[in-house]
Amino acid sequence: MELVGNNVFENNTSTNGGAINQGIYNGGAGSSSDKQAVSLTIGDGTIIRNNTASNNGGGIRFAITQSTDVDKHTECKLLISGGKIINNTATGGNGGGIYLSRADDSTSYRLRKFYITVDISGGEISNNTAAVNGGGIYFLCGSANRIWGETVSDEMDKIVLESGNISNNHAGGSGGGIYFNKNDGAQYNTAIDLRGGTISGNSAGKNGGGISFSRLNDSNTDGIINIYEGSVSSNIANDNGGGIYSSGIEITTQTNDGTLALQLNQNQGKYGGGIYLTGTRANAVFSGQNYIDSNTASGSGGGVFIAGGA
Repeated sequence: MELVGNNVFENNTSTNGGAINQGIYNGGAGSSSDKQAVSLTIGDGTIIRNNTASNNGGGIRFAITQSTDVDKHTECKLLISGGKIINNTATGGNGGGIYLSRADDSTSYRLRKFYITVDISGGEISNNTAAVNGGGIYFLCGSANRIWGETVSDEMDKIVLESGNISNNHAGGSGGGIYFNKNDGAQYNTAIDLRGGTISGNSAGKNGGGISFSRLNDSNTDGIINIYEGSVSSNIANDNGGGIYSSGIEITTQTNDGTLALQLNQNQGKYGGGIYLTGTRANAVFSGQNYIDSNTASGSGGGVFIAGGA
């Protein structure tokens, strides 16, 4: 599906996907060489506003499920190069602006690749609300994603923010701006890449005012937040990680051209006003130039709080 003109989706209501629900369930047999692409493209001129879902995806729900007997490589992409996703609400669930999920309900090992990438190179995701998690964006990487006969691939479930704004969203639970959860058993690596843009003014009733990125239990693959350039500012978490909450995830910053990699300022949380890291694989590597200032923790760790770690 492509939205590249002056498209307005407004005041629509549904159980899932207030404005748009794009879902696919892959059933039936197929060759292991088969490949399919599922994509949703949002460009300049598109406005998705004031829509409501009683469950998930106030603005958009993008849900992909792979079934037992399918040997297909499925590439799923959400591409946002412009437009506005604003003032949408998930009144009883997750993903006020956007809800994404990738699940595999198979019980047998198959030779296939199956992942979702989200590329945001412009536009605005703002003033959306979720009753539970992911005020702006909710992304669940489901369990039982199996690859028979090969190691974990370079392909991964990923969110890339190159430019644009994720701002003033709210989650009653965690992840005011972005909520990213890697479920136990998911056999692809997961990543958030910040290459530009801003995550600001978001709030969460629990953890991760700006970003909440968690790995459920301890899987055999990695999760990482790569920050090359980006601003995470003025976000608030009632519990931990005003700017970024990370559970079992590594955070790295790096820049090669002298520009500021991370600007992390004026975020607020109970522990870890700027960043909160926890879990056995929690780690942070700050390289290049970073500016972490004016963050506030009512408990400990105004800038960074680390609990546990590798």
